[in-house]
Amino acid sequence: MLTARLLTAFIFSAAFSAPIARAQQSAPDPNAGEELSRQTLSDIEALIAQVQRKLNSSKSMTPKDLDAVFNDKFFSGAGDPFAKLEQFQQKIGEQEGPGKEKFGDLYQKWVSERLDARDLEPETREEGGQVVMDFKAPEGSKSSLDLNINKSRIKVNYAVKDFREHKRADGSAYTTSFFKRNAKIISLPKGVDPAGYKVEKNSRGVRIIFQKTRTGNKAEASK
Repeated sequence: MLTARLLTAFIFSAAFSAPIARAQQSAPDPNAGEELSRQTLSDIEALIAQVQRKLNSSKSMTPKDLDAVFNDKFFSGAGDPFAKLEQFQQKIGEQEGPGKEKFGDLYQKWVSERLDARDLEPETREEGGQVVMDFKAPEGSKSSLDLNINKSRIKVNYAVKDFREHKRADGSAYTTSFFKRNAKIISLPKGVDPAGYKVEKNSRGVRIIFQKTRTGNKAEASK
């Protein structure tokens, strides 16, 4: 049984000190970094320019503004979007100027909101020639977890009850509750067929059972 690393390293001591984590990691290809740089450099530069335009506008940016940059098109495009995020993070870290610290704080918040899935307690394992991923619905969830899966990522949508404190005119305090919508983005495990899966929902949360991609007559082994 193989327990995968699942997005558990997203508390940054600095905005650009930690790499993007993966749902499941394979052995590194010594030529992958060079090939990725050739294929994605222009894409990364375009992303940086897009973010810089937003930073230079009169409106203050929020993590939701980065959702418009790292959107469904980004996560379903050609290449590995999580590898592109790593390169984007590195390139932004190399930038100079007064906006660097501001963007670092913003990017850190976006990473926490979108890529840190620890509240779902994700767990990945190999079982019976398949790859199984379990997610637990957080306490206070309004409804079950909703999944959207493409060739590169798993998106988990859910709502959690939250509270907000207010003060009346006389200075007394009161609390209201509301449901806060969340969306977490997790990389697809290596060696699985993104079209070959089934979803099982239960009282605890949700389970995804992936079929492995096949080479010849043998299933590709998870790394």
